[in-house]
Amino acid sequence: MKAGLELEFWVIDEEGELDYAKPVAERVYFASQEFSRSMIEIQTEPHEDMDELLKEAISKTEILVELAKKDGKRIVPLGTPLNSGEVEVYESERFQIEQEVIGPEVKHAGRTAGLHIHFEKEDSLRQLNTLTAMDPLSALTNSSPRYQRKHLADGCRNKIYRHKACGAFPEQRELWPYMDSITEWREKREELFEEFENKAEQKGIETERFERFFQPENSVWTPVKLREDYPTVEWRAPDTTLLTEVIKIVKAVKPIVQKKKRSELPEFQKVKNASEKAIKEGLESEEVREYIKEMGINPSEFSPVSQNLDIPEEVSREKAKEIRLNIAERLTEDLEEAKEMIN
Repeated sequence: MKAGLELEFWVIDEEGELDYAKPVAERVYFASQEFSRSMIEIQTEPHEDMDELLKEAISKTEILVELAKKDGKRIVPLGTPLNSGEVEVYESERFQIEQEVIGPEVKHAGRTAGLHIHFEKEDSLRQLNTLTAMDPLSALTNSSPRYQRKHLADGCRNKIYRHKACGAFPEQRELWPYMDSITEWREKREELFEEFENKAEQKGIETERFERFFQPENSVWTPVKLREDYPTVEWRAPDTTLLTEVIKIVKAVKPIVQKKKRSELPEFQKVKNASEKAIKEGLESEEVREYIKEMGINPSEFSPVSQNLDIPEEVSREKAKEIRLNIAERLTEDLEEAKEMIN
């Protein structure tokens, strides 16, 4: 089973302030500016061999780090920028429609950065359900415990992305229950899309304009997605994080996605409870640690950035800039350690 990665990072200047990502993204073929003007995303090719996949991710990240430095910028793997003031969001026509239909809350999504893992479709239903059960493993990659200066959760990205940026359509971003068929998953997606489309019509958005930007495929942002445009099932629960942690999560998760059966998965309510604690408390929660062990992974092998930050309860703008610079430096050092882990 092949897998591919999408890694999102913040771009900052030499003072630690958020900076524009587009000038850096335009210098390489494998990166693009994301939803926020200060976010850049790296995409890898799909690989059967996980070492080859991870080598590519390390190489591309290293190239990006070096190019950014030449422009007086740095690359930062944090789930949120901690305290950034008003994050500038790319004001596309698509996003304008989202704000009209979903509500202004959708802007909060522009203050979050994640790691997306694409698994080649083999048994799509089994993969969807297994990745649903793995949602609490997000605790292993929590990388930001603050949002706009305040402590909201150990995993602020998931807290914000799932519960604060959803506006009138919470199910678009929630973890869905196990499915009994792929048809059931698609029907749920179609149902939500129809609600979304109807709300757009009520808001006076012309059908032709709406349909230029939205289809069922790109109108849900759930933690697990069946992709129609790519032959993959996508896991979107993890935060962006250091490359050594990316290596650990990818190598731990792939064997489970390949082998777990529906009969071996915990009840969905247990998954949901553990997921909320994974967001709120991370690996501080004994329930979460035990859940992860039951899934076949040793949580003590991971070092989530969220729980390794020297950070006050409320983060000033100046302190946030300092921490972002420190994490950028850690990423540079971490790349060398990541290379050693693969080699």
